[in-house]
Amino acid sequence: MTDVTLIFADLAGAAPLVLVLLGAAVFAASRVSLDPRRMIRVLIAIGILLFVRLAFPLVIPLFLNDVIGAREVQVRILLNALVYSVPYSIALGLLFWTIFDVGRARSAEELHGPEAVG
Repeated sequence: MTDVTLIFADLAGAAPLVLVLLGAAVFAASRVSLDPRRMIRVLIAIGILLFVRLAFPLVIPLFLNDVIGAREVQVRILLNALVYSVPYSIALGLLFWTIFDVGRARSAEELHGPEAVG
């Protein structure tokens, strides 16, 4: 198998994850009007995850070979892990921030409407 074949096999193997992320993006986009601040953060995190999963297999080999010129296997493995983990950490941080966002507690009126309070 050539390098291009390996890259396409890697991308094909990512199809289930890409489909789930696309479905989550559609769901989040449909709910933006309900809670725009949270849904925008979710959409940004999903965009980062999609970008990393689709673009990095194409870019990282060029980055490691041509830009950095890493020849030692240990250095290549370390750099590869760092380059992948930083954007994943940012995306997961955004998702966790959205999940555990207690800075803006909602009132019963905001959650269920004014008739639920009385």
